[in-house]
Amino acid sequence: MNQKMIQEVPLVSVITPAYNSEKTIQSTLLSAMQQDYPNMEYIVVNDGSKDDTQKIVESMQAHNPRIKFINNPNNLWISRSRNVGMEHASWEIFAVLDSDDLRIRKNKISKQVEFLQQNQAVGILGTNSIVSRDGRYFYKQENLTDKDIRWNSIKGTQFLHSSIIYPKDVYEKIGWYDSKVRYADDRDFQLRAGKYFDFANLPEYTVLYNSHVDNVSNRHWQRQGLESMYMSLKYCPDYPNAFAWISKRIFNLWYRVLTKSLDSISPQLKPYLKEMIQGKQEFPSELFEIPTYGNDSIDR
Repeated sequence: MNQKMIQEVPLVSVITPAYNSEKTIQSTLLSAMQQDYPNMEYIVVNDGSKDDTQKIVESMQAHNPRIKFINNPNNLWISRSRNVGMEHASWEIFAVLDSDDLRIRKNKISKQVEFLQQNQAVGILGTNSIVSRDGRYFYKQENLTDKDIRWNSIKGTQFLHSSIIYPKDVYEKIGWYDSKVRYADDRDFQLRAGKYFDFANLPEYTVLYNSHVDNVSNRHWQRQGLESMYMSLKYCPDYPNAFAWISKRIFNLWYRVLTKSLDSISPQLKPYLKEMIQGKQEFPSELFEIPTYGNDSIDR
């Protein structure tokens, strides 16, 4: 695509907070850089990492001027780091990509930008995703329409955060991520946006979410569950079907406490319980368009 055409498409700013992400940050950025969308910048906010995250990103930045690197002097946490990245962005559209997730479809951003241009009432647009956990893969199908997403929003988040993009209008209307919300900042942001904008998800599987022991959602699952439940209560007047789902959220939190407790009560029962509830999928190789990463991809 020539320069004139690039100027006619909106700039997408991909913002990635990173904390001790030396094992994943290069693959994450390379997967973003292999998108076929021509007008993008990549903003990495190093949130006080104590490993080689900074060294790796700066090495990539030397090959690709579209990478912007911001180094927090102290650990500010995810929500504040997202806001720092937004402050340094030149964006018209914001794209989320956490430091251990991967884009797996090259046309993800192109299709989402096209959808936003054709559906200007939509403020939060996500996609289906694949979850990688303990060598197993789970297909995560989301509700697609505003009506269905809104009906289920109080039940729990209807978006994988690394899949979403949203136009600058959303930020101008609702402001920053709330830095006081430490474990469910993405859910808070989405529910606030839904008071003024429509929701949508695309049916394609475009993101691989890596669930591992170092995820915030796994390290702080109890606090995240309580904070997410608080969000359900806080925003339930703004969403349909709210009160029916509050009781189910309480049950879901109780179930997770129970299965976590099985570690000390009956370790041999826990894997069976989780397998029975979650099921199992094989490696979804046919969905992966992004190849194995190499240095020859850094300049893209």
